[in-house]
Amino acid sequence: MKFYNPKFSLALIIIQLFFSLNLYYDFVMWGKNNPKLDALVNRDFNGDALFIFVVIIGLYEMTTKRGHYKKILRIIMNCIVFGTFLSKKIPIKNLYDAIFNSAWFIASIVLILMVIRIIFISKKYSTFSN
Repeated sequence: MKFYNPKFSLALIIIQLFFSLNLYYDFVMWGKNNPKLDALVNRDFNGDALFIFVVIIGLYEMTTKRGHYKKILRIIMNCIVFGTFLSKKIPIKNLYDAIFNSAWFIASIVLILMVIRIIFISKKYSTFSN
């Protein structure tokens, strides 16, 4: 597969990596600062899954040629990366969960589109023909 202008996606992936590491640091520090409460509460960390979703969408955006579809993917990636970062500052209830679920859905769709693209490319260059 050929990459078309991957600089933008790589920059967003690196930014999301830093945000995910920051979220993980806050997650661990809260556990260390509240050991009794941490033993009672079952907490989930979603930063690693969010990073994987951004990587999947970014890889698909890198392999997409120029056009409106690539612009839409870039806007979606920006909304995911900076929306999760700003979700604690924007007073909307469950905004982080909404962005996380949207990223999960979009990454699932993009993964299906990547598989379809790989199948068609493999059929195009297949040496076995009837």
